[in-house]
Amino acid sequence: MINKLLLCSLFLCQISLADTLTLKQWDSNSLRQLSMHYHQQPFLLVFWSLDCPACYKEFDTLSRWKRGYPGSHLIIVSTDSLAMASEVQDVLIEYQLNQSDTWIFANEPTAKIRNSIDSKWFGELPRSYFFDAQHQPHSHSGTLTTDQLNNWQTFITTKETVTTHEY
Repeated sequence: MINKLLLCSLFLCQISLADTLTLKQWDSNSLRQLSMHYHQQPFLLVFWSLDCPACYKEFDTLSRWKRGYPGSHLIIVSTDSLAMASEVQDVLIEYQLNQSDTWIFANEPTAKIRNSIDSKWFGELPRSYFFDAQHQPHSHSGTLTTDQLNNWQTFITTKETVTTHEY
């Protein structure tokens, strides 16, 4: 009987571990690594924080977009500290964004991390970057709308030139 209980508990542990979200640590070299990983592939990079009310509104929109276009590359980075990882994971799971490429700021000076992404970014959230297949960034401050995401999806699907398209 004890063996059966032990076997069941081990099985349940493995199931719950499979559902656990893993946040990678974002540091000043992560954007370079991300560009190598998504070589010649467009992606959307979104920065957010637990204390950003507008970010939660954006998560509703991102969640719908990701369900509609599951093959699109969405990278979500929390600007919160590593100590907040559990809360960050809970929010991503709640908004069904846990299947995305998820990160949290590492223990590195925040200004150094932000500067490695964009020297013109001063920390306003939400902050997003549309990267085309050549990895040219197009920044956006504020909440992304459904129209902006649909325009982005059309752009990456039809491979239009970046200079003639407004996000």
